[in-house]
Amino acid sequence: MKYLFLLLPYLTCVTCFGKIYLKTTGFKSDTLKQEATIRFEVKNVASEYVVLYYSFNSIIPMNDTLVIKGGVCEKKYHLSKPVYMDVSGRGFYGRIYLAPSFQSTVIIDGNNRVNRIVSFKSGGDGALANDYLNEMKTISTLPRLATIGKMLTEQQYLEMVERHYSILDSVYITYHNRYDLQANRDVIMQSFFDTEKMDLRFRKGGTLLNFMEARRYRGNKAEAFFAQYIQPLNLQKEEINLLSNASILFFKSYLPTYFMVRVRESSDSTIYQKIGHYAYILDYVTKNYQGQKRAYCIAENLYFLADQARSYPAHFPPIDSLMKAYDSYLTDEWRELIWKT
Repeated sequence: MKYLFLLLPYLTCVTCFGKIYLKTTGFKSDTLKQEATIRFEVKNVASEYVVLYYSFNSIIPMNDTLVIKGGVCEKKYHLSKPVYMDVSGRGFYGRIYLAPSFQSTVIIDGNNRVNRIVSFKSGGDGALANDYLNEMKTISTLPRLATIGKMLTEQQYLEMVERHYSILDSVYITYHNRYDLQANRDVIMQSFFDTEKMDLRFRKGGTLLNFMEARRYRGNKAEAFFAQYIQPLNLQKEEINLLSNASILFFKSYLPTYFMVRVRESSDSTIYQKIGHYAYILDYVTKNYQGQKRAYCIAENLYFLADQARSYPAHFPPIDSLMKAYDSYLTDEWRELIWKT
Protein backbone atom coordinates (compact mmCIF):
# COMPACT_ATOMS: atom_id res chain seq x y z
CA MET A 1 0.00 0.00 0.00
CA LYS A 2 2.94 2.34 0.42
CA TYR A 3 2.90 3.33 -3.27
CA LEU A 4 -0.77 4.24 -3.39
CA PHE A 5 -0.41 7.77 -2.09
CA LEU A 6 3.17 8.35 -3.21
CA LEU A 7 2.60 7.90 -6.91
CA LEU A 8 -0.84 9.16 -7.74
CA PRO A 9 -0.39 12.88 -6.92
CA TYR A 10 1.79 12.99 -10.02
CA LEU A 11 -1.14 12.06 -12.25
CA THR A 12 -1.77 15.29 -14.12
CA CYS A 13 -3.25 16.51 -17.37
CA VAL A 14 -3.68 19.81 -19.08
CA THR A 15 -6.94 19.89 -20.98
CA CYS A 16 -10.64 19.77 -20.27
CA PHE A 17 -12.55 16.59 -21.01
CA GLY A 18 -15.30 16.72 -23.62
CA LYS A 19 -13.50 18.44 -26.46
CA ILE A 20 -11.07 15.54 -26.71
CA TYR A 21 -8.28 17.75 -27.99
CA LEU A 22 -4.99 16.77 -26.44
CA LYS A 23 -1.88 18.79 -25.90
CA THR A 24 0.02 16.19 -27.92
CA THR A 25 -2.22 16.41 -31.00
CA GLY A 26 -1.46 19.97 -31.98
CA PHE A 27 -5.07 20.56 -33.04
CA LYS A 28 -7.12 23.53 -31.90
CA SER A 29 -10.14 22.86 -29.71
CA ASP A 30 -12.86 24.04 -32.04
CA THR A 31 -15.70 22.33 -33.83
CA LEU A 32 -14.44 22.81 -37.39
CA LYS A 33 -14.83 19.60 -39.37
CA GLN A 34 -13.21 18.65 -42.65
CA GLU A 35 -14.08 15.87 -45.03
CA ALA A 36 -11.81 12.83 -45.11
CA THR A 37 -12.10 9.80 -47.39
CA ILE A 38 -10.81 6.27 -46.90
CA ARG A 39 -10.84 4.05 -50.01
CA PHE A 40 -10.16 0.30 -50.03
CA GLU A 41 -9.05 -1.65 -53.08
CA VAL A 42 -9.60 -5.33 -52.32
CA LYS A 43 -8.56 -8.44 -54.25
CA ASN A 44 -7.80 -12.11 -53.72
CA VAL A 45 -9.88 -12.37 -50.55
CA ALA A 46 -13.23 -14.07 -49.95
CA SER A 47 -14.77 -11.16 -48.08
CA GLU A 48 -17.64 -9.18 -49.59
CA TYR A 49 -17.25 -6.31 -47.17
CA VAL A 50 -14.83 -4.25 -45.11
CA VAL A 51 -15.88 -3.41 -41.55
CA LEU A 52 -14.49 -0.33 -39.77
CA TYR A 53 -14.54 -0.12 -35.96
CA TYR A 54 -13.79 3.20 -34.28
CA SER A 55 -14.86 5.70 -31.63
CA PHE A 56 -15.03 9.47 -31.84
CA ASN A 57 -15.07 9.89 -28.05
CA SER A 58 -13.08 6.86 -26.79
CA ILE A 59 -16.12 5.43 -25.00
CA ILE A 60 -18.95 4.73 -27.44
CA PRO A 61 -17.92 2.16 -30.08
CA MET A 62 -19.11 2.65 -33.65
CA ASN A 63 -18.78 0.63 -36.82
CA ASP A 64 -19.46 0.90 -40.54
CA THR A 65 -19.82 -1.98 -42.98
CA LEU A 66 -18.61 -1.12 -46.48
CA VAL A 67 -19.80 -3.38 -49.30
CA ILE A 68 -17.09 -4.19 -51.84
CA LYS A 69 -18.23 -3.54 -55.42
CA GLY A 70 -15.87 -4.12 -58.31
CA GLY A 71 -13.04 -4.62 -55.84
CA VAL A 72 -13.53 -1.16 -54.32
CA CYS A 73 -15.33 0.45 -51.40
CA GLU A 74 -14.94 3.80 -49.69
CA LYS A 75 -16.36 5.97 -46.95
CA LYS A 76 -16.35 9.71 -46.29
CA TYR A 77 -16.17 11.15 -42.78
CA HIS A 78 -16.37 14.68 -41.44
CA LEU A 79 -13.62 14.94 -38.85
CA SER A 80 -12.44 17.61 -36.46
CA LYS A 81 -9.61 15.42 -35.15
CA PRO A 82 -7.77 12.25 -36.20
CA VAL A 83 -9.27 8.84 -35.57
CA TYR A 84 -7.85 5.32 -35.52
CA MET A 85 -9.97 2.63 -37.16
CA ASP A 86 -9.71 -1.13 -36.87
CA VAL A 87 -10.29 -2.79 -40.22
CA SER A 88 -11.55 -6.34 -40.69
CA GLY A 89 -13.12 -8.67 -43.19
CA ARG A 90 -13.06 -12.36 -43.98
CA GLY A 91 -9.39 -13.30 -44.00
CA PHE A 92 -7.83 -9.96 -43.08
CA TYR A 93 -7.56 -7.35 -40.35
CA GLY A 94 -5.53 -4.23 -39.64
CA ARG A 95 -5.57 -0.67 -38.38
CA ILE A 96 -5.58 2.70 -40.13
CA TYR A 97 -5.16 6.35 -39.19
CA LEU A 98 -7.49 8.92 -40.75
CA ALA A 99 -7.24 12.67 -40.15
CA PRO A 100 -9.22 15.73 -41.28
CA SER A 101 -8.86 16.40 -45.05
CA PHE A 102 -7.10 13.07 -45.68
CA GLN A 103 -7.70 11.31 -48.99
CA SER A 104 -6.30 7.86 -48.20
CA THR A 105 -6.16 4.54 -50.00
CA VAL A 106 -5.51 1.07 -48.59
CA ILE A 107 -4.85 -1.89 -50.89
CA ILE A 108 -5.81 -5.27 -49.42
CA ASP A 109 -4.39 -8.16 -51.46
CA GLY A 110 -4.88 -11.67 -50.09
CA ASN A 111 -1.74 -12.80 -51.93
CA ASN A 112 0.42 -10.23 -50.14
CA ARG A 113 1.27 -11.84 -46.80
CA VAL A 114 3.89 -11.32 -44.11
CA ASN A 115 4.14 -13.94 -41.37
CA ARG A 116 0.96 -15.46 -42.88
CA ILE A 117 -0.91 -12.20 -42.21
CA VAL A 118 -2.46 -10.24 -45.09
CA SER A 119 -0.33 -7.12 -45.40
CA PHE A 120 -1.91 -3.81 -46.39
CA LYS A 121 -0.32 -1.31 -48.78
CA SER A 122 -1.22 2.34 -48.34
CA GLY A 123 -1.32 5.37 -50.61
CA GLY A 124 -2.45 8.97 -50.51
CA ASP A 125 -2.51 11.06 -47.36
CA GLY A 126 -1.19 9.39 -44.24
CA ALA A 127 0.44 6.55 -46.17
CA LEU A 128 3.50 6.58 -43.93
CA ALA A 129 1.34 6.29 -40.81
CA ASN A 130 -0.73 3.46 -42.25
CA ASP A 131 2.34 1.60 -43.50
CA TYR A 132 3.76 1.86 -39.98
CA LEU A 133 0.58 0.47 -38.43
CA ASN A 134 0.60 -2.35 -40.98
CA GLU A 135 4.19 -3.33 -40.23
CA MET A 136 3.54 -3.30 -36.48
CA LYS A 137 0.61 -5.64 -37.12
CA THR A 138 2.76 -8.21 -38.91
CA ILE A 139 5.40 -8.45 -36.17
CA SER A 140 5.09 -11.60 -34.08
CA THR A 141 3.21 -10.92 -30.86
CA LEU A 142 4.01 -12.00 -27.34
CA PRO A 143 2.52 -15.39 -26.42
CA ARG A 144 -0.71 -15.27 -24.45
CA LEU A 145 -0.17 -15.62 -20.73
CA ALA A 146 -2.86 -18.27 -20.62
CA THR A 147 -0.84 -20.25 -23.16
CA ILE A 148 2.56 -20.12 -21.50
CA GLY A 149 1.15 -20.65 -18.01
CA LYS A 150 4.00 -21.41 -15.65
CA MET A 151 6.32 -22.54 -18.46
CA LEU A 152 8.42 -19.38 -18.22
CA THR A 153 10.02 -17.93 -15.14
CA GLU A 154 9.52 -14.27 -14.35
CA GLN A 155 13.01 -13.47 -15.61
CA GLN A 156 12.48 -15.39 -18.86
CA TYR A 157 9.23 -13.54 -19.53
CA LEU A 158 10.78 -10.15 -18.74
CA GLU A 159 13.60 -10.89 -21.18
CA MET A 160 11.01 -11.83 -23.82
CA VAL A 161 9.17 -8.56 -23.18
CA GLU A 162 12.38 -6.54 -23.56
CA ARG A 163 13.22 -8.25 -26.88
CA HIS A 164 9.69 -7.74 -28.18
CA TYR A 165 9.52 -4.04 -27.37
CA SER A 166 13.05 -3.51 -28.62
CA ILE A 167 11.86 -4.75 -32.03
CA LEU A 168 8.80 -2.49 -31.90
CA ASP A 169 10.94 0.49 -30.89
CA SER A 170 13.29 -0.12 -33.81
CA VAL A 171 10.36 -0.13 -36.25
CA TYR A 172 9.13 3.12 -34.73
CA ILE A 173 12.57 4.72 -35.10
CA THR A 174 12.80 3.62 -38.74
CA TYR A 175 9.47 5.18 -39.67
CA HIS A 176 10.03 8.32 -37.63
CA ASN A 177 13.36 8.79 -39.43
CA ARG A 178 11.51 8.51 -42.75
CA TYR A 179 9.14 11.20 -41.56
CA ASP A 180 12.06 13.44 -40.55
CA LEU A 181 13.45 13.15 -44.09
CA GLN A 182 10.23 14.38 -45.69
CA ALA A 183 10.28 17.89 -47.08
CA ASN A 184 6.70 18.66 -46.07
CA ARG A 185 6.30 17.74 -42.42
CA ASP A 186 3.07 18.74 -40.75
CA VAL A 187 1.36 18.73 -37.37
CA ILE A 188 -0.90 15.80 -38.27
CA MET A 189 1.93 13.33 -38.85
CA GLN A 190 3.98 14.67 -35.96
CA SER A 191 0.93 14.13 -33.76
CA PHE A 192 0.67 10.57 -35.05
CA PHE A 193 4.27 9.72 -34.17
CA ASP A 194 3.97 11.41 -30.77
CA THR A 195 0.92 9.27 -30.04
CA GLU A 196 2.60 6.08 -31.24
CA LYS A 197 5.69 6.72 -29.12
CA MET A 198 3.48 7.15 -26.07
CA ASP A 199 1.42 4.11 -27.03
CA LEU A 200 4.48 1.85 -27.03
CA ARG A 201 5.43 2.95 -23.52
CA PHE A 202 1.93 2.32 -22.20
CA ARG A 203 1.68 -1.02 -24.00
CA LYS A 204 4.82 -2.17 -22.25
CA GLY A 205 3.53 -0.99 -18.87
CA GLY A 206 0.21 -2.73 -19.47
CA THR A 207 2.00 -5.92 -20.49
CA LEU A 208 3.98 -5.96 -17.24
CA LEU A 209 0.96 -5.21 -15.05
CA ASN A 210 -1.02 -7.89 -16.86
CA PHE A 211 1.77 -10.40 -16.24
CA MET A 212 1.86 -9.53 -12.55
CA GLU A 213 -1.89 -10.00 -12.23
CA ALA A 214 -1.87 -13.23 -14.26
CA ARG A 215 0.74 -14.67 -11.88
CA ARG A 216 -1.39 -13.43 -8.96
CA TYR A 217 1.37 -11.51 -7.26
CA ARG A 218 0.11 -10.22 -3.95
CA GLY A 219 1.29 -8.18 -0.97
CA ASN A 220 4.98 -7.35 -0.79
CA LYS A 221 5.77 -9.33 -3.94
CA ALA A 222 3.32 -7.26 -5.99
CA GLU A 223 4.59 -3.99 -4.56
CA ALA A 224 8.21 -4.98 -5.18
CA PHE A 225 7.45 -5.90 -8.82
CA PHE A 226 5.60 -2.61 -9.32
CA ALA A 227 8.44 -0.61 -7.81
CA GLN A 228 11.13 -2.36 -9.84
CA TYR A 229 9.50 -2.61 -13.27
CA ILE A 230 6.45 -0.31 -13.52
CA GLN A 231 7.38 2.76 -11.52
CA PRO A 232 10.62 3.45 -13.47
CA LEU A 233 8.56 3.81 -16.68
CA ASN A 234 7.11 7.04 -15.21
CA LEU A 235 3.74 6.35 -16.79
CA GLN A 236 1.79 7.63 -13.80
CA LYS A 237 3.06 11.14 -14.54
CA GLU A 238 1.79 11.13 -18.12
CA GLU A 239 -1.40 12.69 -19.40
CA ILE A 240 -4.03 10.39 -20.80
CA ASN A 241 -4.04 10.37 -24.60
CA LEU A 242 -7.47 9.52 -25.95
CA LEU A 243 -5.99 8.53 -29.31
CA SER A 244 -3.87 5.84 -27.63
CA ASN A 245 -5.69 2.65 -26.67
CA ALA A 246 -2.78 1.63 -24.48
CA SER A 247 -2.90 4.93 -22.59
CA ILE A 248 -6.65 4.59 -22.06
CA LEU A 249 -6.37 0.98 -20.86
CA PHE A 250 -3.55 1.85 -18.49
CA PHE A 251 -5.46 4.60 -16.71
CA LYS A 252 -8.98 3.19 -16.80
CA SER A 253 -8.10 -0.47 -16.17
CA TYR A 254 -4.55 -1.65 -15.49
CA LEU A 255 -3.48 0.96 -12.93
CA PRO A 256 -6.78 1.09 -11.00
CA THR A 257 -6.94 -2.72 -10.94
CA TYR A 258 -3.47 -2.86 -9.40
CA PHE A 259 -4.48 -0.47 -6.63
CA MET A 260 -7.90 -2.06 -6.14
CA VAL A 261 -6.20 -5.40 -5.46
CA ARG A 262 -3.98 -3.68 -2.92
CA VAL A 263 -7.12 -2.17 -1.34
CA ARG A 264 -8.74 -5.60 -1.06
CA GLU A 265 -5.64 -6.75 0.83
CA SER A 266 -5.87 -3.83 3.25
CA SER A 267 -8.14 -2.61 6.03
CA ASP A 268 -10.17 -0.75 3.39
CA SER A 269 -11.47 -4.04 2.02
CA THR A 270 -14.63 -3.81 4.15
CA ILE A 271 -15.63 -0.56 2.44
CA TYR A 272 -14.74 -2.01 -0.96
CA GLN A 273 -16.96 -5.04 -0.40
CA LYS A 274 -19.79 -2.85 0.87
CA ILE A 275 -20.00 -0.37 -2.00
CA GLY A 276 -18.64 -2.51 -4.85
CA HIS A 277 -15.86 -2.15 -7.40
CA TYR A 278 -17.31 0.63 -9.53
CA ALA A 279 -18.40 2.90 -6.69
CA TYR A 280 -14.96 2.48 -5.14
CA ILE A 281 -13.14 3.10 -8.40
CA LEU A 282 -15.19 6.27 -9.02
CA ASP A 283 -14.11 7.53 -5.61
CA TYR A 284 -10.54 6.48 -6.36
CA VAL A 285 -10.18 8.30 -9.69
CA THR A 286 -11.92 11.39 -8.30
CA LYS A 287 -9.39 11.68 -5.50
CA ASN A 288 -6.27 10.64 -7.39
CA TYR A 289 -6.69 11.78 -11.01
CA GLN A 290 -6.99 15.34 -12.29
CA GLY A 291 -8.54 17.14 -15.26
CA GLN A 292 -9.16 15.13 -18.40
CA LYS A 293 -7.80 11.92 -16.90
CA ARG A 294 -10.29 12.12 -14.05
CA ALA A 295 -13.23 13.29 -16.17
CA TYR A 296 -12.70 10.59 -18.79
CA CYS A 297 -12.48 7.75 -16.27
CA ILE A 298 -15.55 9.00 -14.40
CA ALA A 299 -17.57 9.31 -17.62
CA GLU A 300 -16.41 5.91 -18.87
CA ASN A 301 -17.34 4.14 -15.64
CA LEU A 302 -20.70 5.90 -15.34
CA TYR A 303 -21.53 5.03 -18.93
CA PHE A 304 -20.63 1.40 -18.29
CA LEU A 305 -22.80 1.30 -15.16
CA ALA A 306 -25.74 2.88 -16.97
CA ASP A 307 -25.34 0.44 -19.85
CA GLN A 308 -25.17 -2.57 -17.51
CA ALA A 309 -27.86 -1.41 -15.08
CA ARG A 310 -29.92 -4.59 -15.38
CA SER A 311 -27.12 -6.73 -13.97
CA TYR A 312 -25.96 -4.27 -11.29
CA PRO A 313 -26.30 -5.78 -7.76
CA ALA A 314 -29.17 -4.18 -5.85
CA HIS A 315 -27.26 -3.98 -2.55
CA PHE A 316 -24.64 -1.61 -4.00
CA PRO A 317 -25.18 2.19 -4.12
CA PRO A 318 -27.91 2.96 -6.69
CA ILE A 319 -26.59 3.94 -10.10
CA ASP A 320 -28.75 7.09 -10.10
CA SER A 321 -27.11 8.23 -6.88
CA LEU A 322 -23.63 7.68 -8.33
CA MET A 323 -24.53 9.60 -11.48
CA LYS A 324 -25.81 12.51 -9.39
CA ALA A 325 -22.77 12.44 -7.11
CA TYR A 326 -20.34 12.75 -10.04
CA ASP A 327 -22.52 14.90 -12.29
CA SER A 328 -20.33 17.99 -11.86
CA TYR A 329 -17.44 16.24 -13.65
CA LEU A 330 -19.48 15.65 -16.82
CA THR A 331 -19.87 17.87 -19.83
CA ASP A 332 -23.39 18.54 -21.11
CA GLU A 333 -22.76 16.08 -23.94
CA TRP A 334 -21.77 13.26 -21.60
CA ARG A 335 -24.48 14.06 -19.07
CA GLU A 336 -27.15 13.74 -21.74
CA LEU A 337 -25.63 10.59 -23.20
CA ILE A 338 -25.27 8.79 -19.86
CA TRP A 339 -28.73 9.68 -18.57
CA LYS A 340 -30.27 8.43 -21.82
CA THR A 341 -28.45 5.09 -21.68
